[in-house]
Amino acid sequence: MADRINLGLIPSSELGWPVAAKALSPKGGWLHIHGNVSETPQDIENWKALIIERFHEYLPNWIIEVKLITKVKSYAPKILHLVADVHCLPK
Repeated sequence: MADRINLGLIPSSELGWPVAAKALSPKGGWLHIHGNVSETPQDIENWKALIIERFHEYLPNWIIEVKLITKVKSYAPKILHLVADVHCLPK
């Protein structure tokens, strides 16, 4: 069990999300989710909402909060490599 998991796969680490959820400590922890996302504010918000939605599916009755989204670098024109710091706690 882990209290911190780095999902550093790009362009998307989404295939690893279910495994990461299972590997989290029963006490909760942090996920650092990397992904390539269009630079528009709406697309970044949609990515954030997707993360929360999916982890609520994997971890029902947990509190899932995206605490910070950081731009790592430009990946391609109008595409950003981002990392979301996600705090997960059982209720």
